[in-house]
Amino acid sequence: MHKAGSSAIQKTLALRERALRRHGLLYPRTGRVASQAHHLISHALGFSQGTPPSIKFRSQLKDLGPKLEHEARKSGCHTLLVSSEVFTNRGDIAKVQEFFSGFDTYVLIYLRRHDHWWASCYSQGVKTVANPPWSAGFDNYMAYQRRHPHKGNYRGLVDRWAAVFGASRLIVRPYESGQNKPSIVADVLDSTGFAELGREIGAQVGVYNRSLGECEIAVIDAIQHAELDKGLRKRLVKAIIARPTQSKNNGYVSPALRLQLIEENLADYRYIAETTSVRLNRMEIGKIPVLTR
Repeated sequence: MHKAGSSAIQKTLALRERALRRHGLLYPRTGRVASQAHHLISHALGFSQGTPPSIKFRSQLKDLGPKLEHEARKSGCHTLLVSSEVFTNRGDIAKVQEFFSGFDTYVLIYLRRHDHWWASCYSQGVKTVANPPWSAGFDNYMAYQRRHPHKGNYRGLVDRWAAVFGASRLIVRPYESGQNKPSIVADVLDSTGFAELGREIGAQVGVYNRSLGECEIAVIDAIQHAELDKGLRKRLVKAIIARPTQSKNNGYVSPALRLQLIEENLADYRYIAETTSVRLNRMEIGKIPVLTR
């Protein structure tokens, strides 16, 4: 999911390519963009953030598959790991299955508890969207976003992917600092059968998308809603984000709303836990070639 550790996963794996390869794991360069995520693949397959992928992306799709297979064969690795949170947006999952049909594919999904996830989405929205369509404040942001029934619908997301790949091919993990020890990267590697590699590089993860304080978010929110010169707005927001000391209090999600968000999703959490896998057995991927064509 967006706001569930994707930046840390992608940037760390991109920086540690050599260590991954020593263990037979390839984090392919094919399909990656500047953020080190494989967004070119997800966009080319029709998954997008708000607007459809450009013609440029769709036209490149015919070359991405052969390039990926060539890189896989050349690397000598038996396993590939492709990462893009854009795959959790709406799109035709059957196209993903077709694109990776030459591989023995599993789908790893990280989900974040809803109260934490909504708070993080609000912070990101405040930082990045000028003149937003929602009114100022967390409650107004969430009310606006929840007009879209798929927003935050974890069960719907998991069911869509299970319908194409099968529930046994889905590995669903919580994005929780208490469970992702020593880091989200270590958890990814452990969950995909590379526990030894996770121990080797799992603690070497930088801090990405540093969280802001509540007061800073409130000020930025007001700035984004104000009629200001575009350049001035950007400078103000940048300066507030750069403050070395952020005001951390009780957060902008009330205890009552936190409880409500948890309780209304408990049944879905239970359903997901009971119908999907939590890890991939190393033996399942160690004795088969990546490419089956």
